[in-house]
Order: sequence, then structure tokens, then C-alpha cells
Amino acid sequence: MLRDRGTAQPRGQWLIRPVTDPCLQHASCAGFDGGQVPMDTLRRLADNYRDYLPTPADTVHPYAAPALASRLAGLPPTLVQVAEYDALRAEGEAFAGRLAKAGVPAQAMIMPGACGDGVEETHDSCQAWVDEGARFLRRCLAAADDTSSLTERRADANASRPGAKPAG
Repeated sequence: MLRDRGTAQPRGQWLIRPVTDPCLQHASCAGFDGGQVPMDTLRRLADNYRDYLPTPADTVHPYAAPALASRLAGLPPTLVQVAEYDALRAEGEAFAGRLAKAGVPAQAMIMPGACGDGVEETHDSCQAWVDEGARFLRRCLAAADDTSSLTERRADANASRPGAKPAG
């Protein structure tokens, strides 16, 4: 939305188990016994979408369904984190792939051994996931600092000092 409005964008986006496709066409069978996503899981995902997107027209809007968006170029660098055993895993991996194909620096990262349901509460290695996301965001912010112009940095420095005069 920010890109489309021509306003300042985030320096990076960190997506944790993103829900990007209301059609659930990438619902993953990876890691599930027998290769099947449990029907109750699919129903719950569909119900969640209906709570936020009450009409069929809402489900195809690119802000609600980024996996279906035709324009992904120009978005900020993206880290997509998914659980190994998660119905949303393939969806997250596919979205990271589409971003990369559109020229957006994007990476999909799988949390080994984690299950999508309640991963935040039950997985002992969750802190490692958070640490990796924080490292990614620090890199994005550091890269933004490296590429900002000297004039912008001076203006920012002057703005942070009370009584300072603008550069120029």
C-alpha cells in the first residue's frame, strides 16, 4: 500500500507464517502424516479468511491476497519464516519465490521441527527464530544507513539535536 501511494516504505519486512492466499491453493502437505493437511485445519484457515474478507471480491484484492498480486516489484527486502510442519509452509515459500522472481530480495526460512499450530508457545527454539528476524531487520536498517545520502544523514542528525539548524 505504501509503495502504491508513493510514500516512505519500510526498509524490510519480516513475515512470520504469512497468510497470503485466501484460495489456499498452496496448502502444504509437507510433514503431515499421509501427506494430507487435516480438513479441520483447512476449515479453520478458510474461516479466518472469511472473518476478515466477507465478500468474494475482497479475497482477490492484492492487499488481502498478496500471493495473487500482479505487481510485487518495488517491495522492500523480505524474510519469510515458516514452520516445518505447517499447512502454510508451501504458501510462504511460494510467496518468497514470487517476490524474488519480481526482483525483491527475499528469503524463505524454515523452522526445523516446528508445527504451525501454536509454534510460538510450544517450540523451544522459537527464540532462534526471533533472533534471526532481528538480525535481518538490523541488516536492512544498516543497509539503509549506508545508502542514505550525506545530506539526509546530516538532516537527521540536526533534527535530533535541540536548537540545531537545518543543513544547507
